[in-house]
Amino acid sequence: MTTKLRSTTKFHGINNIKRPEALGHGELTQARNVDLTNEGRLVRRDGLSLIQAGDCHSLWSEGGHSLVVRENQLSRINYDLTLTPLLVVTANRRMVYTRLNGEVYFSNGIEAGRYDGGSVKPWSLPKPQAPTLSVLAGGALPPGLYRAVVVFHTTPGEKSAASEPSLIEVPAQGGFSVSIPAFPADVAAASVYVTPPNGTEYYRVMQTITPTPVPVTTTSAFGAICDTIGLLPLPVGDHIAAFGGSLVSAKGEMLYFSEPFAPGRMRANNFVVMKGDITMLRPTPQGMFVGAAGTEFFAGTNMSQARVRRVSDSTPLADTDVVLNPGDFPKIEEPHFAWMSNRGFVLGSPQGGVTLLTEDHVSLPSSDVGSLGIIRKNGMIQLLAMLKDPADQGSTFGVSD
Repeated sequence: MTTKLRSTTKFHGINNIKRPEALGHGELTQARNVDLTNEGRLVRRDGLSLIQAGDCHSLWSEGGHSLVVRENQLSRINYDLTLTPLLVVTANRRMVYTRLNGEVYFSNGIEAGRYDGGSVKPWSLPKPQAPTLSVLAGGALPPGLYRAVVVFHTTPGEKSAASEPSLIEVPAQGGFSVSIPAFPADVAAASVYVTPPNGTEYYRVMQTITPTPVPVTTTSAFGAICDTIGLLPLPVGDHIAAFGGSLVSAKGEMLYFSEPFAPGRMRANNFVVMKGDITMLRPTPQGMFVGAAGTEFFAGTNMSQARVRRVSDSTPLADTDVVLNPGDFPKIEEPHFAWMSNRGFVLGSPQGGVTLLTEDHVSLPSSDVGSLGIIRKNGMIQLLAMLKDPADQGSTFGVSD
């Protein structure tokens, strides 16, 4: 029996949905260690070179900062590819990152912080201790019960949550002093806010650049209302994102968000309960994609006013979302967003539109976490996905398109 062989010089990519005997001319069931060019040619991929030995994961780079976790240390990747340790963290915990206000915020669900290119700091300034109040003679305050709080400031204008209030009874024609706690690192000043006699609103009476007691002897100095009363620490999440000036943190099915321009601090009602565990937070100029047993789109420019709609039944895989810029992908006129899902590659538009790119011809093994990157080489631009082996034996498999 003679077998007739067919030759081809142009390939069309992977199709592992069809039966092998039903494949079209130039379709492949797999393509290992090769790249497919725009002209349909197969090119052998480059080999690998070891840069750092050890358990390395959670690689991230943006805006001149490159970070990685090696063993139990969050480290900076230097230009010569050496590592500078920044922080000891729990080993084998996936780290996530986002940029906000010129700093890199990070979290692994246990430890969290922010990196400014020089040092690692907490998400927010520490909350001051409640001040000690002492009666002063010779003031001009009306008699009554006064309350006072202290707020820390940095030179760029960041504010801490207000301290717990302290109370004092002041006689007629009296006054009182407010102690100022010692300044932690990065704190440049502290403001004192007090209530009118028997009042509930807190008004600023003085800002000091030294941790020395502040006298309060008249109500004529009352200024702006304190806007950080009652702020709580933002819970440390397994996914984080910057959206509308807020830091968004997701843990399980809970979606928490900070007050605008007060990262790390939130109101008690700043949360949304999703329909399943959250696997992705991807902001766009017009909203934010949230993966949780499907994909929702929060349309708007901030969390408190966003309108939520379901845009896909596909569930994004953790850590596989990237930004696609028009300069790299000529067929798009504005930045779009790509991620891997349980149904293959997904393309998201700034307005919340979702397109499944590979569902009809590529079937992927089950996975719930991975990584997606943009590879530029030899005149080609590719999306390269690395998905975690479901057996969790440390191996990975890759898909490119």
